[in-house]
Formats: sequence, C-alpha cells, structure tokens
Amino acid sequence: MLRVGAVVACVALLVGGDRAAERLRANYDRGLIVGESDDQRSGPDPLFPAFREFLGGLRVARINAALHAGDPQRALRYAREALALVPDRAELRARVADVLAFDLPPVELEPARRVAWIAEALRVLDEGLQARPDSAFLHFRRGLILVLRGKQFAEFEDAWRSGAGRSTLDSGVEEFVRAAELAPFQRTYRFWAAVHLEERGTRALDLALANDPQAAVRAADDLRSSIEHWQSFLLGDDPAGPTARAMIRFLEHVRDEATYLTGSDLDPAHVAELERVREELDRARWDALGR
Repeated sequence: MLRVGAVVACVALLVGGDRAAERLRANYDRGLIVGESDDQRSGPDPLFPAFREFLGGLRVARINAALHAGDPQRALRYAREALALVPDRAELRARVADVLAFDLPPVELEPARRVAWIAEALRVLDEGLQARPDSAFLHFRRGLILVLRGKQFAEFEDAWRSGAGRSTLDSGVEEFVRAAELAPFQRTYRFWAAVHLEERGTRALDLALANDPQAAVRAADDLRSSIEHWQSFLLGDDPAGPTARAMIRFLEHVRDEATYLTGSDLDPAHVAELERVREELDRARWDALGR
C-alpha cells in the first residue's frame, strides 16, 4: 500500500508540476517565439523556490530527451517552461539560449528566421545580464553565440554589423575579455579571450600589411592583450614550461612587428620575418595546447 501511495503521489506531483509550468509559461515567458511581443509579462507565480527548482530540472531533462529525439520545437517548449520556472538560474538561461541559437537555426530554411532565433537567444542572455551584469558565465556564453554563429551564418554576421556597427568577432572578443576580468581564475575564459584577441589582432595586422597604419595600432593593442591572457592560461600550471614560454615569445615578436608597422613604411624583409614568426607561433600554440 505504501508503494502504491508513493506512486500516486509522484504522478500527482508531476501532473501538478506540468500545470504549474504551463501557468508560469503563459504568464511569464511570452516573446520567446519569433515575432511575439513580450509586453504582457507578469512574472512567475509564487511557488516554493525548491519546488520551482525541481520542476525546472525536470524540464531540462526533457529538453535533452527532445533534442535527442530530433524534435527541437518540443525542446524549445520545455526550455521556455524551465526559464519561466527559474528565471534567475544562469545555467538554465544559457540552456534556453543554446536551443535558440544552436538547435533551431540549422533546421530553418529562411535566413531571416535563422537570424531571428539567434537574436532571440542573445535577448535571453541580455535579460539575465540586466539582472546580473557581473555574471562572467553569461558574458562568456554571449560571446560564444556571437562568434560561433557569426562564423557559420553570413546573414547573421551581416545583420549584426548593420545593427551594431561592428563585427560579431569584435563584439564577441569584448564579451570574452569581460568574462575573464570578472572571473580571472577561470582558465576557460582566459583561453577564449586569448584566442580571439589574437585572431582579431592578426586580422588587423593583415590590414596593416596593406598599408593601414591605424590597423597596425589596433593589432598591436590586441596582441598585447592576447599575450597577457595566454600568460595566465599557459603558465598557470607550469611557469617553466618551455613550449608555453616559446609560444609567448613568438607572440611577443608578432606584437613587436605590429608596433613597428605603426610608424614605418613596409620593408619587404621585415614583412617576410613577420610571416615566419607567425607560422612558428601557430605551431607553438598547438604544441602548447596539446601538452
């Protein structure tokens, strides 16, 4: 009898939880469908926090099951319910953004709808950052969406440039750097900041080699910052690591070459040396990461 009673209680809890989640989703989470407005929000019902956490956890499990079954729209419904239940949980907010930015755009045939889903994912993170502007995690996840979706979908890159006046790489770098500043001992944030500062600096250096002195200034600044983040990332465990020290030395050389170009005419021999150390830098970096 006790076992039967427990089963009945669990079923009742799940049914009640589904109904509570539907009420919360209806009241709180409008606007997570492309084209809907979000001016009707009234906030979540006052359920016990622990109960809301439990129901949110159930929705996360269902998100994963729906994605595994190839049903991203159903996964989105569960993601919306989870966010409605526990809107203050950064991890759940990032999970919703992942569904919007990474699971839904690839199945859309219309470029405009792909852009809309990715923009919605950023809005979800922006809402979290409005409440918690010091969340390194949310800044990092915002940078991931900007950089990865900008590289994969040209229509999103174009839309972002049109609206923000800068590239997704530029905006993503700022998010990675902010995350690393807020959580200086989190090596993952340091790594992404270092890699993308170097990428942006290298792109600027290519423009400098085409006789753009201002691009050389930008390249030198980005490479200088990249060195600092690489030093924190690579030397944290092994200050005497020869591969890590060699990699940073090469990057310092590239930075110095960029600095040289800020006030000088291009010297063919100097450019050749720059290309040589950049190739050595690439080899050293991957050796360091594979050690």
